[in-house]
Amino acid sequence: MLYDIDKCFRSPLGLKGKNVTLRRLSVADAADMYEYSCRDDVTRYLLWNPHLSVDQTKKYLKYLQKQYAKGLLYEFAVTLPDGKMIGTCGYAHVDRENSAVEIGYVINPKYQNNGYATEAVGLCRDFAFYNLCMHRVFCRILEGNEASRRVCEKSGLVEEAFLRSALRVKGDFRSYYIYSALYSGLNDGSDNEKNILK
Repeated sequence: MLYDIDKCFRSPLGLKGKNVTLRRLSVADAADMYEYSCRDDVTRYLLWNPHLSVDQTKKYLKYLQKQYAKGLLYEFAVTLPDGKMIGTCGYAHVDRENSAVEIGYVINPKYQNNGYATEAVGLCRDFAFYNLCMHRVFCRILEGNEASRRVCEKSGLVEEAFLRSALRVKGDFRSYYIYSALYSGLNDGSDNEKNILK
């Protein structure tokens, strides 16, 4: 089934994998999100600064609800079977003209090295190819973030470029890698329907 990316995130659509489920973020996720968003080691390779309080996280999540309603947010909460929210994964940038999406993700360090990020990226990759009709998915990984590079490689994305001092992050110019995957057309994506929660 095909979805309009601008409409599908306005609904409670989700994706279910073997070990994680992706769903819309909610204000109720504030405590779980703050658990990792307050850490310097988490935000070191991200574009945003650590959250200073749970209240800041709540305000951020309230803002995201408005973005969902406008069809301007394409991000999922990554959750475990017990409902614990351990991070986010979704589409950080949508290039409609070229049928491409950038996948971004972050996982609470307490739950890293369990394959959760790889599974979440794989779910977003497949949904982009088979249900959003995207031709290309890609990730930008800041230099030094070796763990995220491994996630990309395990998710079937290949390194295609290294851009030197090409992105200003928190006042400094940073270099980054680009990893990507292209739609292969090897199957029609019918198997992906079982992963979609409506």
